[in-house]
Amino acid sequence: MIRKKGEYMPIADESDAEAKKYVESFILREILKNEAIPEELREKIRNKKAKILDIGTGKGLAVDFLLEEGYQACGIDYQNLNPEKTENKIIADAAQVPFADNTFDIIMSIGGIDPVFYRDQTPEKMEEIESEIKRILKDPGVFVSPSALKEMPTFGEADSIRILSKYVALKTTKK
Repeated sequence: MIRKKGEYMPIADESDAEAKKYVESFILREILKNEAIPEELREKIRNKKAKILDIGTGKGLAVDFLLEEGYQACGIDYQNLNPEKTENKIIADAAQVPFADNTFDIIMSIGGIDPVFYRDQTPEKMEEIESEIKRILKDPGVFVSPSALKEMPTFGEADSIRILSKYVALKTTKK
């Protein structure tokens, strides 16, 4: 299906099963099995001590799944797509998130940043989002997205950011 300008199409909001599948595949396959991720961070994830942010959370199904699994998780979205469930979900612009520096071990966006790009259609907006992700991501920390990295052409240019795969970027000052 082709997206039209301004069209919101969350990937992981179709069902609880879809949300679970995406979260498990990105956390388990892309992070835990990636030996370039520092062991201290992988251990934190295995022990469910990692703080996780879902950008573009939509209905919040991925956040709900993470919470049920015992993680500390919250999500942001520019609109409230599930008004019945607002716990751990914040209405916020991804370019101006209401969190302190170095807050999250993992920031994920499973299709959630794409709608911002298609809605605003400006490279400047993507640069603002990149800057916020870098600001609130801990060192070491991981940004995981199936598509956002290709929309962020300068993301890996920061000294502390290493692109590990087409889905994963690692923030670390350690070599």
